[in-house]
Amino acid sequence: MGDPKEEPMLEDLVRVGTPSFFPYVATISGGNGGPCSQGVIDGVVNNRHKFLPFVAGGINWVASQGQDVISAHFSGCIMAAYTEGGVAKVCHVSTGATFGDCLGAWDIIKARSTNVFQFRPSDFIDNTVHSKCYGLITADLQVYTILTNPKTMAHPKGGSLRSDEQFVKIVKAHLLR
Repeated sequence: MGDPKEEPMLEDLVRVGTPSFFPYVATISGGNGGPCSQGVIDGVVNNRHKFLPFVAGGINWVASQGQDVISAHFSGCIMAAYTEGGVAKVCHVSTGATFGDCLGAWDIIKARSTNVFQFRPSDFIDNTVHSKCYGLITADLQVYTILTNPKTMAHPKGGSLRSDEQFVKIVKAHLLR
């Protein structure tokens, strides 16, 4: 399986009820209201994928370079793929008053970019109990929402036990219109 074309796609590796192998980085502060590139983890999951963390008050981006990109946590932010200056990029756009709304700056980037695809991963949660909402944009521009949650079980002497995060939902998402 040395040829990347023979490797399974990331969305094919996610199985509901199995432990999550996705990285997670707590919110990074320091977004300046516009584009930034902070905390990116290159080479996750079989050394073929990128993790793009949320930057409060920023539009955190990474050059996708033909790789799948996962990002988290989503509660209303936008995840997008676009080409700017000949470079294919994926970004996590901070939205809303709590963390800093970058929609105006995102509109400016979209206007000067081509091949813009965007979606809101949190739009596909429905009523699924979860602790983390990931967005995935694949190398072939498919978009997914992936939810994880720790498994909780009763402790025999009272209280409860929590396991590591497990995948609880994967759904092919739809682009914003």
